[in-house]
Order: sequence, then C-alpha cells, then structure tokens
Amino acid sequence: MRSESGGPLDAPRYSSLNPDRFVFRVAEPDSRFLPRGHSRPDMAILDLSSEDKAEALRSGRRPGLSVWDATQTPLADAQRLTKKWEGLAFGARVANLRAVGQAFERPLDVVTDPRPASDGPGAAGHALVEGLDRPKMTERQRQKDFLFAVLSLLEPHP
Repeated sequence: MRSESGGPLDAPRYSSLNPDRFVFRVAEPDSRFLPRGHSRPDMAILDLSSEDKAEALRSGRRPGLSVWDATQTPLADAQRLTKKWEGLAFGARVANLRAVGQAFERPLDVVTDPRPASDGPGAAGHALVEGLDRPKMTERQRQKDFLFAVLSLLEPHP
C-alpha cells in the first residue's frame, strides 16, 4: 500500500513486530545500564522510565520499554535520537523475547511505536516491549527470574 504522498504506508502504531526482527536498546558505558568494567548490561536496562509509564497512561496501553527495530534504525540514528552519543547497543530477536513471555506465562510483545518523521532518520523504527512490568499478585522472585531470563537474551548489536 502507498500513502497519499506516494511513499510506502507506515505500519500502524502498536502493531506486533515480525518475530524475526531484532530490537535493541542503547546503553552508555559507565551508566547504571552498563556499569564501569561490565561488558553486558545490568538489569536496570529493563527498567521502565517514568516517561514510559506516563506514555502508557496517556495511550491507555500497558507500559512499554523503548527499543529500536534494527531493520529501520541504525545504531548511529538511535544514538542521535536518544542523545546517547557513546552508547552501545544490546538487543534480542522478537521471537526470543516472546518465547520468554510464554515460558513464564506472561503476555510479552514487541509493538511498533514510530516517532514522528520530523525527529529525523530512524524515527520510524521506534518500538515498545510490552509486558515487562510486574503483574499484580506476581511474587517478586518470579518477576526477578522473568527479567533475568529477558536480560540473558540481550546480545551486543554492532
């Protein structure tokens, strides 16, 4: 399909990403996400920001962790869009993230959430990992095990 301008029609907001897509987050070295001397991110990389939570309230959706679809957003664009100029990327395949959700009997999905085109190149690749927040009645240790399983999927992204 084509838009009125003749270009390809963007995916609707909040549609599920294809399972073969790779999504990533940007973490600056020597931060709480990637502590000094660590080659892998800390569990904090999976923390929902207050901005993520506020957006969920505005949209009426579950809170989602901000990520980038590697097929639409090169690392350099993600660094510019997040203002993490020295940031390193860590991510996982969408299918693997969903498999962790299934293993823990949790609804975990990765959905499109494109930023406005005016944000510049790569903005269309913004997405959300929904389902990382702790459901009511879920024990803290079960939540910690779930997040550790997600964290163990994250690999460096060139």
